[in-house]
Amino acid sequence: NVCAIHAPTKMSQEPPAERRRKQETMTETPAPRGTLTRSDAAAYLGIGLSTLNELTQAGRLPSVSIRRRRLYRRADLDAWLESQVGA
Repeated sequence: NVCAIHAPTKMSQEPPAERRRKQETMTETPAPRGTLTRSDAAAYLGIGLSTLNELTQAGRLPSVSIRRRRLYRRADLDAWLESQVGA
């Protein structure tokens, strides 16, 4: 009997959020016209993803969920920005 010795598999040293971001960009299809993905919406507003998530979860920033994918309508983001200028 021959016993094979396998080298341990190398675990990714990337933080989970970075792995998730890479997976999203690798499999992500373009957002429907007039909508933005999470990362695009955050960039459009000039805020970080964590801030975008907090605003969305608090119900302060409108979004839609389609097949486990969070999308933001550009018109809603523009309206939200306008409401923040007067606040």
